[in-house]
Amino acid sequence: MNKHLKNYFHSFKFKKTYWKTVLYDGSFFILLALVFSWFGSYIQRKSIEITGNKTPEQLQQMLASSPELLATYLIQLKSFLITIIVLFLVLAIIFLLFYSLTRAQIWNFLLKRKLSKKTYWKWNTLNLALIFPLLILGFGYLILRIIFGVLLNLLLTIKPDFYFAHSTGMEIVRTLSNGIISLFLGLFVLIFVLITYYSFTQKYKVWVSIGESFELIKKRWSRIWRLLILASLTAIIITLITYPLKTFFLYQPLILTLIQLIVSILFIAWLRLYLIRTIDEH
Repeated sequence: MNKHLKNYFHSFKFKKTYWKTVLYDGSFFILLALVFSWFGSYIQRKSIEITGNKTPEQLQQMLASSPELLATYLIQLKSFLITIIVLFLVLAIIFLLFYSLTRAQIWNFLLKRKLSKKTYWKWNTLNLALIFPLLILGFGYLILRIIFGVLLNLLLTIKPDFYFAHSTGMEIVRTLSNGIISLFLGLFVLIFVLITYYSFTQKYKVWVSIGESFELIKKRWSRIWRLLILASLTAIIITLITYPLKTFFLYQPLILTLIQLIVSILFIAWLRLYLIRTIDEH
């Protein structure tokens, strides 16, 4: 059997290592969901307190009839906005700290390294530094999406009768093609981040690790492009398998979000281990 396929099939042997990383990821996303759920409820509750649960028209009429009420309302609104901004910044900091902690725990565990206070704080620096290459990759992602979109539209203008019976067929092909392209490019960005974490765990040098991740992708490209294709196919198969559940819970957004979150956590944990095996493969 081809060594790439052998490595791929072997990646589905889920051992304790896999489930431990799932636990780390799960704890992060559960906390994130709880915190931002509380934040959303807080904003809604405070909004009702300030507006008195009145419609915009009723509120406008009430404020127009009384300058005193308008002044009080503006003071309350200013205080509310300041509170929201401060809370958002605090939650963003908590998000960064806990995200960095769980990434540090996962990668030190996988690569058999020791996590210390000093190295933990470097993870926060790395995640902030990653914003810049991710913005560049995001810009490249948008350009490629536009290019693929233009090429696809050009191809779809050629409509032989045996291929496109009507516009619905064209729309299906366009939707599927855009979805596959987005999946492939999105996975590439995710793999870049994972490789950066892989390099960083071994050296703990922020910019060196980011640079080495590009170098490692170039050096191992003959393996990584195969991984990208197989990971994309896996994601498509998972999407097809879970589609009935998504359809069944279509009008229950909380359950639907939970299903998508669990599937995403399981998939990322699998991809992480599969990537390490692919990079380390001799």
